Amino acid sequence: DAHYQYAQIMFQKAITPDDQAYEAWNLEHALQESKEAYAANTLSVYRQQQAQILYAQQKYDEACNIYLELTKSDLQTAEMYYAASQCKVQANDKKAAALLLDSAVNQFTKPYIKTAAPYLRARAQLSMEIRRFQLAINDINDLVALVPGNPELWAEKASYELRVNLIDQALESATECLRLDPEGSDGYLMTGIAQCQKGNKEEGMKNLQKAKELGNDQAQTFIDK
Repeated sequence: DAHYQYAQIMFQKAITPDDQAYEAWNLEHALQESKEAYAANTLSVYRQQQAQILYAQQKYDEACNIYLELTKSDLQTAEMYYAASQCKVQANDKKAAALLLDSAVNQFTKPYIKTAAPYLRARAQLSMEIRRFQLAINDINDLVALVPGNPELWAEKASYELRVNLIDQALESATECLRLDPEGSDGYLMTGIAQCQKGNKEEGMKNLQKAKELGNDQAQTFIDK
């Protein structure tokens, strides 16, 4: 539909910094074009576009309502719950966001497939923020089982385990991170923190120093402790 395409062009132009942007090509105009497209043909993707524009306008409640409406459409349900959760995050309602991420993850059954990975990770990260620690640990464990070759996930797993004082598990996760990426700083950082917490400060400081040499911005904070 021409209105949909026109709205998409204006939307992209409006959210992309550009000195030559047309004044009339703004988010409100894009929203009106998208509504015209939907009035002519009630496709779910047109409503999704409206939600994206509303989100960009910081109208998070309106965007969330559309995403929730779209969970009953032909669009990918987990993605719609995830998008709704991000509206709640922006509105500073993290508990509501967490419940929506639960709904996103619940669209999948165990054993999880890789398509579930971004939703598991989002829920794990938010769960750590709102102190749903066990759920975060469960999700990060499921994640590394899905994507075992990702060193960033192993570093994230180690950081979660350190947060809940699972020092030995954190050391194992950090070791796996280093095995996968021996030139990266994250594995040295997590190893160093875990060793210091376990009482092996001499080796821990060596690894923190190595992380610093590799450009890790957080390492100095832990060295100073």
